[in-house]
Amino acid sequence: MNIYRTAGIVGVALTAGAHAQEKPKIDATVNVDLSSKYVWRGVNFVNDWVLQPSVSLKSSGIELNLWGNMELTGWNSGNYPKNPKNRFTEFDTTLSYKGAYGGGNWWVGYIDYQFPGTGAKRFQEWNLGVSSSKYWGTPTLNIYKGASAGLGTYVTLGVNHEVNSTGLGKATTWNLGAQIGYGDKKSNNFFYGSNKAGFADLKLSAATSFGLGKDWTFSPSVNYSTLLEKSLNAGLPRRSNLWLNFGFSRKFAF
Repeated sequence: MNIYRTAGIVGVALTAGAHAQEKPKIDATVNVDLSSKYVWRGVNFVNDWVLQPSVSLKSSGIELNLWGNMELTGWNSGNYPKNPKNRFTEFDTTLSYKGAYGGGNWWVGYIDYQFPGTGAKRFQEWNLGVSSSKYWGTPTLNIYKGASAGLGTYVTLGVNHEVNSTGLGKATTWNLGAQIGYGDKKSNNFFYGSNKAGFADLKLSAATSFGLGKDWTFSPSVNYSTLLEKSLNAGLPRRSNLWLNFGFSRKFAF
């Protein structure tokens, strides 16, 4: 679910003497992720391959992001009214505004989650976040406040650190990430069936990227997550997960 996002008209200023083109007013990114599992906030929603495309449009600090989850197998066929194979079972829409301050960024957004054909209820969240490049790992804080009844508040704190590795070819830059999540009573009850507030999940990742020609970027990653309290999804399997993700992205300017 992740989405964790608007449009305008582009103008090009030309003069007889060939002035430079104006800066683009819209930046667009198309991204397609192929993942061996779908895990979100420590919960394994699909224990098999999924395809997750997204499109984002940015203009003057405003961003619209559309994200989808397509299940490539029938692993959830016993959990949904319809067989999910090769169907989209989730659509997330995020509208956000991002600004900068000395040494970092802040943002506020609204996220809508819907789950066609699954029987799961649609819900919404507010998101407020801040990051700072002044400190090691560029710490990032995100607060998700439920806009729908009974959701509560979920908070994440994450860091990312780049390291270089040398092999037979060019040096490769790896982005190592760690994120911990905390939920209040309502949030942990909604997502994990626990009436206790506390730390919810831990996620670790290692990612790199390569250019594919001049237009596309390939970004493979390995990810691990685990639930931190026994009361969260108590008695259910797959409380810890390891999965691969292969991302393909392209940016456009209008």
